[in-house]
Amino acid sequence: MRRFWPVLVVVGLQLAALALLPFRSARARLFGQEITLRTAPVDPFDLLAGRHVVLRYAVEDAGAPGQAFEEGQTVWIVVAEGQPAWELVAVAPAAPPPSAGRASLRATWRHGRPSLEGAGRLYLPEAEALEA
Repeated sequence: MRRFWPVLVVVGLQLAALALLPFRSARARLFGQEITLRTAPVDPFDLLAGRHVVLRYAVEDAGAPGQAFEEGQTVWIVVAEGQPAWELVAVAPAAPPPSAGRASLRATWRHGRPSLEGAGRLYLPEAEALEA
């Protein structure tokens, strides 16, 4: 039994690490707030990736006038509740305190504007892409 103790510890640590991978997403789904943002399709075709749509959020297109952020810096996009989508209020270097009807989204400053993680790509099967 003494021989198996180190193996059990290593296997337990690996299982714990695997269990923690989806923790951030699960926490956001359980305790987060649903926010609807306008999206705009970009780059519908790529020779290497095939037919796809890269989505960008409209709040990413607004730079921060008067703000000088460094490339790769974490910034916060402050949005206010609106219909049909939430609207940009400000881009801040630190998370503002919570308030009713507003939310702060963590982003990274890239190429002179904020960039939200998770917009991703939607790949289209070739048959559907030709129809569209």
